[in-house]
This record gives sequence, C-alpha cells and structure tokens, in this order.
Amino acid sequence: MPYLLEVEWIDSTTYNGWKLKEDADKLKCFRIQSSGYFVKRNGQNVILAMNHSLEDEDVSMCTVIPRGCITDVRFK
Repeated sequence: MPYLLEVEWIDSTTYNGWKLKEDADKLKCFRIQSSGYFVKRNGQNVILAMNHSLEDEDVSMCTVIPRGCITDVRFK
C-alpha cells in the first residue's frame, strides 16, 4: 500500500499581457500544495498519483514535481 504525501513547492507562472517594467518587477511564482500517493522519487522528480487501484499497483492522475522546486514534504 503506497503512502500519502503532502508536498509544498514553487511553480513557474505566466502572466499574459503587457506590463510596465515597475509592475513586472513585482511578479512572482506561485507556492503550490499538492497531495497524493507517492509513486516514485528519482534524481530529478517526485511523482504523486491522485488515485491508486486496490486491485493492483496501477495509478492515475499523476503529478510530476521537480525536486529542486520542493520546499517541504509531509507524510499524511
């Protein structure tokens, strides 16, 4: 049975439209909180799945989070 994780991470952000330079200097990335079943951790990413089959080891709705963007991890 996989375990649940709660991951806080920084995501890149895109802002549409023209901005004054003074306003663009204030733009920032978003802090994100994602929860899911732990699938895998490798040298570059942590993979979480929203769903885990009780019949087998299949998962669905996976999120791949770059490890360098992660600021906190909590076991649930």
